[in-house]
Amino acid sequence: MNTSSEKYHEFVAYHKKYTSLEGKAKTKYKSDFCYELDEYHKAYKKLIELFPDAHIPKLTKLKTELEKARTDYAQQSVERKALKKEADRLSRFAQQKRDSQRTLARYMQNEQSAKRKVSLNKKIRQGKIGSPCRGKVYSY
Repeated sequence: MNTSSEKYHEFVAYHKKYTSLEGKAKTKYKSDFCYELDEYHKAYKKLIELFPDAHIPKLTKLKTELEKARTDYAQQSVERKALKKEADRLSRFAQQKRDSQRTLARYMQNEQSAKRKVSLNKKIRQGKIGSPCRGKVYSY
């Protein structure tokens, strides 16, 4: 918990008692409880930074809010983990789909190339076109 808030609530009674006194009683109280009043003022300054309207909530309310924030955080953490797991699964699925599409595209290109080659060889055998190798002499 916020130590400033705890210190404030611990020492606020000293401050209230001090402000209720007058004259020599106030002076004596200040010298007797100097440490406690100093701690109150330090904590008060820090809390005023957090609560500029000078309305400092009760310690129990702050603890309740802290516990609620922790509970909310834990719940959101569980939800985030589940969403991350699902996002990772979908990401892997999308990558598999892209890989499959590339494989299919390569397969289709190979099939088209093979069909063109078969068609070209068929036309050469039928004499419709000349062989790209005819007329060339190769020495082995």
